[in-house]
Amino acid sequence: MDAFLEIETWKDYGRLLDYAHFVVIQRPGVPSGELKSFLRSLGLDVREKEEGNAYIFPSGHLLIYKEATLMDISSTVIREKVVAGKSIRFLVPDAVRTYIIENELLGIHAGS
Repeated sequence: MDAFLEIETWKDYGRLLDYAHFVVIQRPGVPSGELKSFLRSLGLDVREKEEGNAYIFPSGHLLIYKEATLMDISSTVIREKVVAGKSIRFLVPDAVRTYIIENELLGIHAGS
């Protein structure tokens, strides 16, 4: 979502809308209503599909909006959990968790 809301800064962004479909996924801190108003601000004849989760560009290509289970996963949140002695399993891939443990990063020691 946040990247698409900056599409006007992309080189030849108007041409991209002629060549490709887009899928925009909800992002924490960005209200879904912001997408609709942003599309209007582009000055294109963008139509909303009946389902309400898709828009059609003049080229016929679609922008599909998907809601997702939102999790606030950031390095700050991970560090805070580690400091508090909480598990970071499922917040990072197992390989990353293993690397953090093996290298005793973020205060995690082998056996954690």
